[in-house]
Order: sequence, then C-alpha cells, then structure tokens
Amino acid sequence: MNPYIVMMSILIYLALAGYLTAWYIRSGRNGSAIGRQIGSLFSTENTSDFIRIRRGHIASALFGFTCDVSGTIIMEVERIKGRIKFHPVPPALDWFHLITAQGALFLFIILAILGFLKRKGAPISRFHVPVAKVFFLLWISSSISGWFYRIS
Repeated sequence: MNPYIVMMSILIYLALAGYLTAWYIRSGRNGSAIGRQIGSLFSTENTSDFIRIRRGHIASALFGFTCDVSGTIIMEVERIKGRIKFHPVPPALDWFHLITAQGALFLFIILAILGFLKRKGAPISRFHVPVAKVFFLLWISSSISGWFYRIS
C-alpha cells in the first residue's frame, strides 16, 4: 500500500479528533478539564483557567484544521504526480464532495473570525456556536462522501 495514502488517512482522522476535541471542550460534561490541560501547554502557571480552556479549544481546532489541510495537500500532490488514481464516481457525488469540502473550509475561516470577535465582545460573535454546528455537519458530509473515492 502507498505510504502517502496511509499518511493522508491518518491525517484526516487526526483532523476529526482535533475538531471533536474542540467541540467537546466547549460543550462536553468534562470538556473544561481537557481544555485546561491542553491550554496549559500554551500558558504560564498564573494564567486563569478560563484562558487556559479557551486556548485549549483554539489549539484543538487549529490542530484539526492543520491535519485536514495537510492530508488534502498530500492527496492532491500525489494525484498530480500520478502515484494515486481515483476510480470514477458519479458527477453528483463529485460536486457534492467539492461543495461540502469548500464550504467547510470557508466556514472554518468564518469560525476563526467569529471566535476572535467573541474575545473582543462583538455582538455578531453570538453566531459562533450555530456556525460551528453547520461547519461540523459540512465537514462530516464531505468526509463521508470522500470515502466513496476508491484509490488505486
């Protein structure tokens, strides 16, 4: 098996782990403890718990995004070099995958901006949580539709 395919798959699953961790830190029952531990990697000893949890949330989301983009770049580079080939899929699935992947990328950038504005106290930042739910739905839809691309 092609090692690039293995690495690409691992990166995509790590992206899922990062996104789920960021989501769990904000909404899970014990998410604050996980966020505090992750955030303490980027904080000093006298940093408040709130800031540590927020930094853990941001770090998890950025980790997921970085793994997602890295896996996609590896896939595209290997496809261009001809080392991997995709079996054809129906055009509707191809367009669905393209639209959901691009939508998830766009929404992640919007989420980052809304998160920054939330820190500044802007009223528009109240849309951070609803947009995050739509982002996660698009990202999962894109990932599931991507599984139908068989690689040879």
